[in-house]
Amino acid sequence: MGFPPKHIYPLDVDRAFKALDRIKPQIAAWAATSTQAISLCQTGEVDFSFTISSRVKATTEAGGGVPLAFSFEQNLFSYEGASVLKGAPNKQSAMRLVAYLLRPEVQVRLMDGYGDLPISRNAATMSSASTGKWQADLNNPESLFVNSGYWADNLEALSVRFHEWVLN
Repeated sequence: MGFPPKHIYPLDVDRAFKALDRIKPQIAAWAATSTQAISLCQTGEVDFSFTISSRVKATTEAGGGVPLAFSFEQNLFSYEGASVLKGAPNKQSAMRLVAYLLRPEVQVRLMDGYGDLPISRNAATMSSASTGKWQADLNNPESLFVNSGYWADNLEALSVRFHEWVLN
């Protein structure tokens, strides 16, 4: 049995691996990419998977193969970043581009085509109804924001442990 996402960090790694031990015999495949997750679902090799909504959205469009459904009951959110390298020869132009891309109306135009969640809460409210159905609610208490600081400190060790666990 799980617990509320707001109590996930810091991870109880031993408890997580015990939970994985219980379900390991039922795991048909571990998808390495979002494209593979979609393929595994479309071919029926797995019943469900974790992936990004824009990949599922693409299955509902012409040429997308077997259309898949998507649930927003729980979501995993991560942060995106934009940076301009120190000493960049076109620093001012790069900063103007970043400022432009952060404007809510620009995010809406980009995400309406892509079908993903803009980073601005204002932009999220401006999305078209057809795009909005592919966007998660940032205020859903069942969703989890990735703790980048935790993963910066623990990714390498936990990746090694997970890969060893998968192989055993």
